[in-house]
Amino acid sequence: MPEKPRKTPGVRICIALTSDGVTAYGNPAALRSLAEWVGWLAESDPKEHFECHVTMSLENDASLFEGARPRNVWSLVAGNLRDAFPVRTDEHPGFELTFMVATDSDLDQMAMHQESGILPDA
Repeated sequence: MPEKPRKTPGVRICIALTSDGVTAYGNPAALRSLAEWVGWLAESDPKEHFECHVTMSLENDASLFEGARPRNVWSLVAGNLRDAFPVRTDEHPGFELTFMVATDSDLDQMAMHQESGILPDA
């Protein structure tokens, strides 16, 4: 398996959540970094369930550990969703966009819930 991707300098990405869905707005460095992560996931064993947590994986150390502002990775929530998805603060992590490699069996189990559109309790 290839080595886990490293932090990429110059990444800037905003993850926006609205009632229409989730959109990731990123500069070219962010998209290249995401491509590296997705490629790494695609090469991994699906049974391992490796993940890319976009905020945690792409946020630079100055923002993540030293409190630099503005952050290079951030999220925004539409006002009508604020109660269900709190915004990120120093005390609250907010929401995260995660990519996970899954087995066909995992996906088959999730596909059984397509008609209801409701994710079963974990």
